Amino acid sequence: MTIEIKAERLFPVMDSLGDLYQQHYEEVYGGTNPYPLDINWDQYRKLDEIGMGMGLFAYYDGIVVGYSINVLTPTLHSRHVVSCTNDVLYVDPIFRDTSLGLRLIKQTEEEAKRKRARAMVWYAPTDSTLEKILIKKKYKEWETVFTKDLGD
Repeated sequence: MTIEIKAERLFPVMDSLGDLYQQHYEEVYGGTNPYPLDINWDQYRKLDEIGMGMGLFAYYDGIVVGYSINVLTPTLHSRHVVSCTNDVLYVDPIFRDTSLGLRLIKQTEEEAKRKRARAMVWYAPTDSTLEKILIKKKYKEWETVFTKDLGD
């Protein structure tokens, strides 16, 4: 059986991602994120309703085994330029030995172009597999992201 990637509206597919999202979160943060997973489903729905959400879902035997969730927005500094920013990219560990991750990246780019995006933005942890893949795919490091917990 092959893995099929479909560009779809975020809902109703995202309603079925709870366990996979939890698995993803635990794998990425492993107890290091001070903020508990508390997905803002209402915000995702709003983005989906106004056409700013863009999802690609990988199916194996009818089950989602990977996804690329993105947000399309006109940039604030160049209002005629639409950017596509990846929010989350995930491949179930069972399928990491396949080309699924690369396929999701490529098809995300293609779908973003189809939706008239001129820029594709990915956030990749430093020294991660994703960072290495993006460098090989000719992405350029543009900015460094810094965070600080401002407390209550």
